[in-house]
Amino acid sequence: MQKIKEITGVLLIPGEEATLCTIENTTSAIRKLLNIPFQADCFFKENNVCILRQESENKNRLPFNRAITNVDGVYDFFMKNDVITAINGPAFIVGKNGDTYCSLDKESATKYLNRFYYPEHICLIKGIPFVLKDTEDLVNTLATAGRCPA
Repeated sequence: MQKIKEITGVLLIPGEEATLCTIENTTSAIRKLLNIPFQADCFFKENNVCILRQESENKNRLPFNRAITNVDGVYDFFMKNDVITAINGPAFIVGKNGDTYCSLDKESATKYLNRFYYPEHICLIKGIPFVLKDTEDLVNTLATAGRCPA
C-alpha cells in the first residue's frame, strides 16, 4: 500500500476556532504541528477517526482546549453529556487506516469541524473536568460541587 503524502484534519488550538489543516503525512510534521511528542487516542464512535495530542499533557500544564463528552463516544457507563476527558494543548483530528494516519473524509471533517468549532471554557473541580457555558453555569457548577453558595 502506498503511503499518503498529505493528510487533512481538524486542528484544535486552545482559545481559537477549529480549522481544517493539511500537512505532510510524516511524524516530524505532526510533531512540529503539536509541539512534540504526541499520542493518538480514539474517543469517537467511528473506529477510523482519532485525535492526535501531546503526550503527558497534564504534566506540562498546557491550557485546556476542548472537552470530549459522551456525545462523541460510545461509553455505556457515562451519561450523554458527561465529560470523558479534557484535551490540553493543540490537537489534530485525523482519519486512521490500520496503523497509518489519513485524511478525514468530507463528512467526518464537516462533523468534527462543526462539533469543535468554538473554543470551550473548561475547569477542574475536585479533579473532574466541567465545560462552562457562561457565568451562571460557573456559579451553578461550583454550587453543585459544594464550592460556593447557590
